[in-house]
Amino acid sequence: MPAGRLYISYGVTRSGSTLAYKLLSRLLRLAGRPQRPLSPPLVLEGQDSNYTDELAPALLAATAPGELLAVKTHGPLTAAAAAWLREGQAIGHVVVRDPCDVALSLLGAGELAKTAGGGFGGIESLEIALTHLRKQDRYVADWLAQPNMLLLRYDELAEDPAGCVRRMARQIGIRVGNDLLQRASAVARQNVSPSTGALAAALSEKDRARIRAELPTLTRLASAPARRSVLGWLLRR
Repeated sequence: MPAGRLYISYGVTRSGSTLAYKLLSRLLRLAGRPQRPLSPPLVLEGQDSNYTDELAPALLAATAPGELLAVKTHGPLTAAAAAWLREGQAIGHVVVRDPCDVALSLLGAGELAKTAGGGFGGIESLEIALTHLRKQDRYVADWLAQPNMLLLRYDELAEDPAGCVRRMARQIGIRVGNDLLQRASAVARQNVSPSTGALAAALSEKDRARIRAELPTLTRLASAPARRSVLGWLLRR
């Protein structure tokens, strides 16, 4: 039996969260746990995932007994989500990335939106990007303080998607053979670029220092040894 009836896929914007959600959904389907689209107002309309900015109490009630349904968010920890995680009605993961790379990725998406449109229009300066990321830095700390939350990093998703799938399967309680593991992780080849830690070199030293000072949670997670336990990170806060 799964640990909960919802799997909450929380990720910092531009951190590989879409890939993490796709890997999760594919894993669940291949393991015989069908995923179905939810309808507004539980999730936002026009999304290719069960995405919501805020996890409302009605979400859990929309699931069927024995179902483990994945939902995605960039939003804050809600009282309902905290209760689900505490009571074993949900599990989840937190996806993070080096904050300098996230800031640059947001600026790139903002520049692209000028001609192609999209949801990142208006992000035209580092200050605007930091306005978005300051909130998410707080959100990450709140999500990681909850039980049953797995930490995933962009570099891990890009370089070892099969390893990330294996960790999610272990968290859920799914036994995966090599064939299922490879089939579940194949989606990564089409959805993420190689690790881009070198992007930070495009920023001035002053800007890098400012980003890391203003985003302490993401900075600490980015510099921590790979796969360090969430408990270990919390004890060092």
